[in-house]
Amino acid sequence: MLKAIRAVVWLGLAAGCSGGSGQAGKIAFVSRQSSTNQIYVMDVDASGIGSNPVKLTADRDPENYPSWSPDGKRLVYQRDFNGAAVYVINADGTGQQRLSATPGFDVTPSWSPDGTKIVYVHLLQAPQPDKPPMTDIRVRNADGTGDHAILANTRFSVEPRWSVNDSIVFMSLMNGSNLDIYVMNTDGTGLRRLTMNANNGDPAWSPDGAKISFGSDREGGDKLNVFAMNADGSNVVQLTHFEVPYEAGDTNWSSDGQKIAFERDVNGKKQSDPNAYAEVWTMNADGSGAATTRVQCSDAGCAPRWQPDGGYVAGRDGGQTSAAQIVFEAPVSTVAGGGQEIFTADLDGSHRTQITHDGLNKFLPHFSPDGTQLLYTKFLVGGYGSSNARTDVVIYHFAGAKETRLTFTGTGFQPVWSPDGRRIAFGSLTGDSLWIMHADGSGLQLAGSPSGAADDRRWNDFAWSSDDWIIFVVAQVTNGCFKTRLDKIRPDGTARAKVTDGGANCTPIGMEQSGDADPGLSADGKTIYSSRGFPRAPAGMPGQTERRLYSFSSDAWTPGKVETDLSLPLAPDCVEGVPKGSPDGLGVLLFRACVGEPRSGVTITDNAGSFRRWIADGFGADWNPVKGRLRGPKPRPR
Repeated sequence: MLKAIRAVVWLGLAAGCSGGSGQAGKIAFVSRQSSTNQIYVMDVDASGIGSNPVKLTADRDPENYPSWSPDGKRLVYQRDFNGAAVYVINADGTGQQRLSATPGFDVTPSWSPDGTKIVYVHLLQAPQPDKPPMTDIRVRNADGTGDHAILANTRFSVEPRWSVNDSIVFMSLMNGSNLDIYVMNTDGTGLRRLTMNANNGDPAWSPDGAKISFGSDREGGDKLNVFAMNADGSNVVQLTHFEVPYEAGDTNWSSDGQKIAFERDVNGKKQSDPNAYAEVWTMNADGSGAATTRVQCSDAGCAPRWQPDGGYVAGRDGGQTSAAQIVFEAPVSTVAGGGQEIFTADLDGSHRTQITHDGLNKFLPHFSPDGTQLLYTKFLVGGYGSSNARTDVVIYHFAGAKETRLTFTGTGFQPVWSPDGRRIAFGSLTGDSLWIMHADGSGLQLAGSPSGAADDRRWNDFAWSSDDWIIFVVAQVTNGCFKTRLDKIRPDGTARAKVTDGGANCTPIGMEQSGDADPGLSADGKTIYSSRGFPRAPAGMPGQTERRLYSFSSDAWTPGKVETDLSLPLAPDCVEGVPKGSPDGLGVLLFRACVGEPRSGVTITDNAGSFRRWIADGFGADWNPVKGRLRGPKPRPR
């Protein structure tokens, strides 16, 4: 950890943070196997054993501080050539590109969460031994343009790392002779000191931005160990407990937040002795299960960095198809705040299995067309409706039981599969856009966005039909009347058409919207199921909005278009939403809550709405296209 002073003064050392892979994947790191620091990549299996280390760079100049791009396809790093400069390189070692001016002293770079920017440190004078330099923390676009300072002229402020919550953490000597950890906004405002009274360095964000891991000598006695704290500096927890001569520091989180990679050395003089023996180690995020990868790295800057997951295509991750019939989200009581995790089950509620376990809220899961993957919104911060929410699009692979994060903007929302599973459509938290991308996250294209006119305010709640239309909800405020309707559009953004007018009712102040929401589709794409909102609360449910299951054709709207109310005649006064037609065209899954009924949650009916049968506590259910079928006799209507 104290290596950082020597790192920038003498150049050619390492530190850091960036995204992460998971329990099995690849780790980039720095090694001195040929007497000069170079960047390597190795495989790491699920037990944490490393293998197949491959040298990625082969220049004569020391290369340090690797940081993966969020999509795992490139690395940014520091190369000590003509001073020190920021370079990028492809994950296979090709395409090396210098971003810094020549000459100069640019060090310790890392990526923004969306991959569009790089934050780094510029030394204001040439390094001198034992004299920490004055520095600027700067940001530039990933192509090298738009360079500007966000924190100017402070004493040795280095290793800036950018969180998904748009905060930057770094370590600095600006307030004395000890290294301390600071955070600030991405424009340099809101500077806050998080640590004091010891040397604390190499800060690294957890993937959700909630925690910071770091190295510290706060125990005294020349010990150096790994600690973690909340993003505001509270709740400091010691993760490693090595005794001299063993040391631990220089951490990095896996992208699922379950693992931490770190440098562990012997007699490293607080990780500043290039001749000490060092290895890449991993441990669980709570500090348990620490184990060596058995791969040696440079003690003068090991910098282990998990590669973010990426490169998966629906149906090509091993072919493991889920045997479950449905998927849904449900609260887990052990998670503070009632976090929503993902579950699978059969139509009778049996074989209920929890799929995700990380405590972060999930929203509206969907099976891939081949049943091998799940697609959903993941809340990195907050939950549905919270003002500070940060979300991205995530895929879960049944083969390997792991997630792949596809977007890194903090706004990706409500993704759905194309009928062939090769593409994904999704929107944004603010309802300002519809995007299309390949199932591996590449090829991102804007399909459309609301015009902002009175009848075209926001787009949400997407569904992709088997006949290649994207159905979505449009918020409108015309003549003082707020409600929502359904439109459809082709994936290339053409042929937009109105499908419903949302009904005759306007939304009362303080209530959820009247009109159509949560469109679901029949297997042939010809029928749309909707949650139609009405300007009243169901009996016994104050503060709620009555919503009924409706159906209509997917044809363009015309005055007098037929709409069918599928609510139960004997119990229409309920909240019903998020309907999804079954693969065999016979059934509909939906959420149902009614006063007087013993249970609310995931419910099934037929395509005529003639009955309701409760399945499970939960919300936002969808079918497994491979296994989901409405079988057996219909239960009696209730």
